[in-house]
Amino acid sequence: MADRTRRLAIAAAALTGMQVGAAMVATRFVVDAMGPATLALLRYAIGFLCLLPILLAGPRIRFARADLLPIALLGIGQFGVLVALLNIGLHSIPSGRAALIFLPSRS
Repeated sequence: MADRTRRLAIAAAALTGMQVGAAMVATRFVVDAMGPATLALLRYAIGFLCLLPILLAGPRIRFARADLLPIALLGIGQFGVLVALLNIGLHSIPSGRAALIFLPSRS
């Protein structure tokens, strides 16, 4: 069972990497026409729509009221700002060079 889980995790990571790479290449071609902020909003709208059926079908998770603001700020800061900055960067550098930022370092 652990071997199957490990293989599924590796496959999911590989597919996610290919998806991110394809998104970077596509971003490089359309960022001039749409603008970095519009493109980031479009990405998040598509992501939200993809995750909505899973959210609606899954069990309800309750967060403490005091935790909602920090969770929201972390999500906005980590993902919203990161993608907006990535879009701005892809406006001026090739997508291959931008993808190198996300490669894990080996020390």
